[in-house]
Amino acid sequence: MAVQWTEEQLQAIEARGSSILVAAAAGSGKTAVLVERIIRRICDEKNPVRIDRLLVLTFTEAAASEMKRKIAQAIEQRLKQESNNQWLQEQSILVHSAHISTIHAFCKTILQNHVHETSLPAEFTIIDDTENEVLRNQALDQVLERYYKRIGKKEGFRDLAVGYGGIKNDENLRSTVLKLYNFAKSLARPEQWLRYAVQQYRNLKNTESLAGTVWEQLLLDYCRETAEDIATGLEEIWRLVEAEVPSDHKYFSYYKELREQFLEIFAPVLRGSANIIQVRRCCESYIIKKTPFKTGLEEELVTCINRIKTSMVTEPLKGLRAMLYNAEPERLEKMILCAPRIQTLKQLVRQTDRLHKTMKRERSALDFSDLEHEMLHLITDRKGCPTRTAEKLRNQFEEILVDEYQDTNNIQDTIFQSLSRNGKNIFMVGDLKQSIYKFRNADPSIFAEKYEKYSRGEGGICIRLFKNFRSRSTVIDSVNGIFGTIMTKKTGGLDYTREEYLTQGAAYPENAGNFETELLLTEAGKNHYAEDGEYANWSASRKEAVTVARRIRAMVAGCEIQVTDKQTGKLRPVRLGDITILARTKTDMAELEQVLQEYGIDAVSETGRSYLDSIEVMTVLSFLQIIDNPLQDIPLLAVLRSSMFDFSPDELAQIRLCAKGNYYTALCTAADLGNEKASAFLAVLNELREDAVCSGVDELIFKICYQLQYMALAGAMPGGKIRQANLQLLHQRGAEFEQGTLNGLFHFMAYIESLRENKKDMEAARNFADQKDTVSVTTIHKSKGLEYPVVILYGMQKEFNERDASRSVIWHEQAGLAMDYVDTRQRIRYHTLAKDLVRGKMIQDQRAEEMRLLYVAMTRAKEKLILSAAITERDQTWKEAVYCKNGVLPGFICRRRTMHNWVLAALLRHPSATQLREKADRIDILPDMGMDFGLKIQIVNHETNPMPLRVQEMAEMEKPVQEDKADWQEDLSLAQRLEYQYPHTELGCTPVKLSVSELKRRRMPEEHVPEIAGLSRAVLTEASDIGAAERGTITHYVMQHLDFHKTETEEQIRCQLDEMVQSGLIRLRQRQAVLEEGIFDFFRHPLGKRLANAERTEREFDFYMEIPAKEAQSGLSEEDGEEKVLLQGIADCFFYDKDGIVLIDYKTDRVTREEAKKRAQNYQLQMEYYARGLSQILKVPVKERYLYFLYCGFAVAM
Repeated sequence: MAVQWTEEQLQAIEARGSSILVAAAAGSGKTAVLVERIIRRICDEKNPVRIDRLLVLTFTEAAASEMKRKIAQAIEQRLKQESNNQWLQEQSILVHSAHISTIHAFCKTILQNHVHETSLPAEFTIIDDTENEVLRNQALDQVLERYYKRIGKKEGFRDLAVGYGGIKNDENLRSTVLKLYNFAKSLARPEQWLRYAVQQYRNLKNTESLAGTVWEQLLLDYCRETAEDIATGLEEIWRLVEAEVPSDHKYFSYYKELREQFLEIFAPVLRGSANIIQVRRCCESYIIKKTPFKTGLEEELVTCINRIKTSMVTEPLKGLRAMLYNAEPERLEKMILCAPRIQTLKQLVRQTDRLHKTMKRERSALDFSDLEHEMLHLITDRKGCPTRTAEKLRNQFEEILVDEYQDTNNIQDTIFQSLSRNGKNIFMVGDLKQSIYKFRNADPSIFAEKYEKYSRGEGGICIRLFKNFRSRSTVIDSVNGIFGTIMTKKTGGLDYTREEYLTQGAAYPENAGNFETELLLTEAGKNHYAEDGEYANWSASRKEAVTVARRIRAMVAGCEIQVTDKQTGKLRPVRLGDITILARTKTDMAELEQVLQEYGIDAVSETGRSYLDSIEVMTVLSFLQIIDNPLQDIPLLAVLRSSMFDFSPDELAQIRLCAKGNYYTALCTAADLGNEKASAFLAVLNELREDAVCSGVDELIFKICYQLQYMALAGAMPGGKIRQANLQLLHQRGAEFEQGTLNGLFHFMAYIESLRENKKDMEAARNFADQKDTVSVTTIHKSKGLEYPVVILYGMQKEFNERDASRSVIWHEQAGLAMDYVDTRQRIRYHTLAKDLVRGKMIQDQRAEEMRLLYVAMTRAKEKLILSAAITERDQTWKEAVYCKNGVLPGFICRRRTMHNWVLAALLRHPSATQLREKADRIDILPDMGMDFGLKIQIVNHETNPMPLRVQEMAEMEKPVQEDKADWQEDLSLAQRLEYQYPHTELGCTPVKLSVSELKRRRMPEEHVPEIAGLSRAVLTEASDIGAAERGTITHYVMQHLDFHKTETEEQIRCQLDEMVQSGLIRLRQRQAVLEEGIFDFFRHPLGKRLANAERTEREFDFYMEIPAKEAQSGLSEEDGEEKVLLQGIADCFFYDKDGIVLIDYKTDRVTREEAKKRAQNYQLQMEYYARGLSQILKVPVKERYLYFLYCGFAVAM
């Protein structure tokens, strides 16, 4: 069926003859539009374009590969309709070599093709990021060493090192140089920018005023914006006074005069026509007189007016005067004294760059930044004019198509423009509201400038795609309602007006549950449930995590909503795997994951744990250290104590006594004295040391992991899958290192040591296995471009990180370089005007970035959105928004430092936000009926059940019931108190979550049947002796992976088993242990044939359901028995028949057919719960239940 394009999408697909900017909002189908545009350009009947004459650029390799795949697929679809079209056949071949790639890959290709026109080595390679970082640090070390040797003669460097280096070392100075170096390299002309930054200080010194510097205009802009904020605040006060205060009251005349005087005195500032001297005079002339007495006015009204006056008038005016004070001539002298230090900083960056470049050239290597700069040098001259090569490339490419244009930086955009035909053949797709990579030096102002310009019809065409094909209307309306209130050009980079609103494009079934947006607030200011003890010191984040865990359990167990299954397109109850928790950073992920596990919720997250400090990686690295040099006691002992060799502390102590000196000497002596374990270890070590002479690092890691079985041992540890994945990553990184310019064991260990010294780490493996029933926890940045049925935005109360803006030395592309002035003799630090202005620009950019992050997070949700925050008594500034009658003001938003303050301020006037208005003590304010989206607000204080249920019940056993405390103190003796029996003891022994098998054992303790659990591939492939239980496990594992449609003959089944061995799914000895004949018999059995012919089957189906506690624990009271327990089950297999489900459970018990009938009775309860759970979850009856005994080939109907 042909795609039904919207009018705007069709415009973006068909527009020609100009530069085009497509503002594609979240979920608007921009990738599909981009692909369709390319296909139509290729298939244009009048002017077809070869695919290799289009340049398609993306920002990730995955996106480029996906784009190329979709284009190739679209061409193939066209060919099916026009099979004889030779032009399309040619394009289907060319697409695989077309210029569809990342920016860096494109630059590399062009440089390789034109290497003779550059000074680059002919066979240059791309250096690994981590190796490049080591070289960069080495380059800086050498530059600093030269300066330290002449520190007495270089006053600027001495002041820089002493004033800005750090207390104990020069770590702060090193960090500043490297950060500035990285920033400068993101610019098209880094040398030019550094000269520009230094020149501002020279101009200041020459004129002894701000005239001719960038800071003059920045200060005037600040003064105008602050005056506008104050005028808005006075306007808000006047609206309130005019409506509520009698005209003959002193308050009325006071505020009328205050407002009119300000507007009159600051009129030139508000018009933007005042200079700095005039602004200073305005501030001196405007005096806020003492507020008159409040006689006759309501206390609440006076409080409201005073709060607005303080936050929106007095404080901003105070800040304006402080900024102007720093612009006084005597204060500017401090800035002038910074000039030699700024000059020295520039020299440090330049010399580090030159030495770093030399080091890379010696290795014939380039980094990603070099690719961009060398490309720019190839296509432009020093004046920025295009070269002959640029002209050739311009003629080669009919159109340049750039995806994710909002993430472009300065140098990348310069390359695009230089390759274009005067900017007339560029097609740019992006969304300013999703620009969240400022920390990678992305510059959203590039997109913003074109957006404004093209929207006015100047220089190009602007097309807006705002129909969202991802989310339900509740999610879309929530996004529009919140951002329509808080996002303006000042706060987020653009005005979120009706033109920017998302509109619904996706069709969702109704009556599938309650999908209204939820605001989940956890009160964390007071501990309502424990005055002392273990839980009294719970952090706010832990309390919030408990709230989120409980909400997830309630949502899944209660089957509150039904989501659309991605595979079938049909509705089904929400699962854990449908839920994603988005966090701003990784900081609290470990604690959140721990709490989720306490509540029986499996979760996968990027916990931020150190990769290099993980026990399995440290063990292998220690082994590599002693292979390189065995005379290192600590790594040697680490290897001996590891599970590979398992030396006990007593054995190590005995060896230590064998000889003095290093431990290796003692170990050799012990071996000579007949210690067999020592001899065996030394034999292994010596063999590996001999191999190291001619083997790469990756080969040594492989031998440690597989020949010494450490991979299997790591898999047996807790979290074994992740540990094995980490070891595989280490092996992969070793192989990559061997491909680099630095290789060999010595250099690899030096590289690891350098990472540790510089407090760097490698990314750890993540476990994405079997996420069908696993909650995903990730960062907002990682979620960009993805979508999830249910999104929980966690930790909105976290304050924004302003560390970069608070450093002693800071910079901004437009505002230049700035620093505090440090008097190194008297050890006094002075703020400078430049530092305040640059910091203001940085914080403004950061606030806009944080708002865009909030937008990205909220627009990931397809069906349900939950916004979570822990609120404290300390941070209640969101309440001030109730005083803004004309909407939430930009000035208010800019001063807030958390996302939850923004969200709560925006929702205060929602019709359903009565609870928020009560907390703000303004229940009287009228709601905004325009905010008509579904919203549910829950404020949780954890007065009851603040922890996992079982833990709480056990805690309750340790103290009397709270309401009886007074009676105990008055009437009962100490002995009576000590004899007190907690009434819910039995319930305290009931688990929160248990499996069906465990429940069966509880109900039938006399008949214990070992539970057969599925093993991971890692564990299976490392199995050794195969017993009966493992034989059954392997057989189950094989049944899980068989293709049922290829089981008509024994030969087909044998072929599948052989393929499993060849692919590494199982080992040969495990293949031989499979109950092969039992599987043959099963698929000859009528039940097996029904399964093989079924249209829809499910295997290893994991489900959860709630059951009364009395079913899990006997002896409970009537009240306790009605408490809920979460039951988990895994059904081996079932298939859909005409009027219900047929459930099959395989058994590998060694029984005869007669014994099978008796044994089946032991599984009656288990099958009943399986059937009950499947019926409840899938809303389909289980009409037949069978136990199939593979050993004897017998099916028992249950």
